[in-house]
Amino acid sequence: MDVRSGILLRVLGTAALAVALPGAAGAASDEASPTPGEDGAPFGPLAVIDAAAGGDLVPSGTLKIDETCVALQQDDAADLTLVWSGDSTKWDGKDGRLRFKDPVLGGVVLADGDRISVGGAPLTATTPTWLQEPQPACPSDQWLVSWIVPDDVAAIRWGPLAVAEDPVVAPEVAIGAGRLSISETCVSHQVGNAEPRTLVWPDGMTRWRPDKQLVVFESPDGRTLRLHDGDRVSLGGAPVAGTGPDPIPGDTQAGTGTPTWVREPAASCPGQQFVITDIEKAR
Repeated sequence: MDVRSGILLRVLGTAALAVALPGAAGAASDEASPTPGEDGAPFGPLAVIDAAAGGDLVPSGTLKIDETCVALQQDDAADLTLVWSGDSTKWDGKDGRLRFKDPVLGGVVLADGDRISVGGAPLTATTPTWLQEPQPACPSDQWLVSWIVPDDVAAIRWGPLAVAEDPVVAPEVAIGAGRLSISETCVSHQVGNAEPRTLVWPDGMTRWRPDKQLVVFESPDGRTLRLHDGDRVSLGGAPVAGTGPDPIPGDTQAGTGTPTWVREPAASCPGQQFVITDIEKAR
């Protein structure tokens, strides 16, 4: 077992590792490689080289991003300037975050303050082919990044999903076809111009595929649905009590009460919540 698999195994456990990371033995994501932006400063404060990274040494610490540097602040050692491969890294200047294509996790979005472990190796004395050199003010010790494991275990396993222990919903209500929206922090459903609803997924029926950025849902009748951003779907389930004024038009039921959360929705997600028991793709 390599170092990365060992870290993932420790934080997720054997069963959860298999569920959360299909192909964790080394399957690469089929997501397109990040490409530089077109704003004249495509890599922002990143130090970037034109080469593939390698190595299995693993420093850990807090990611620090400012206007000039992206560095790893280690707890018990000197800070490291992180050096990224140009074909796997993109800078998002709008949100001040970077997007890294990890060989196992797929697309990983990293922000200032994230706790991470960084696989790789010290940058050797050999002068690399720089796409963008680090600024002089950045830490002098440089680290070539080959893979990333965030410390947020729930983010690895569930991505943007709000997840509850498998609920008992009675009676079940239906919501007609609407657009499924998958963002970096929320998965929601919107019918026409109505207010969107945050979807609450049952943990025993749901998987998040970080390598493909999609939801896998096992329906009660044995179907396996792979759900993408923008899909039109209809829902069965029930609203969460107290999350919105009469969220289902004409429904007089009290809802499901408070879910037993496995992972709560992000604060930025729509306030109305709907617990899913079944999904149909609209034709």
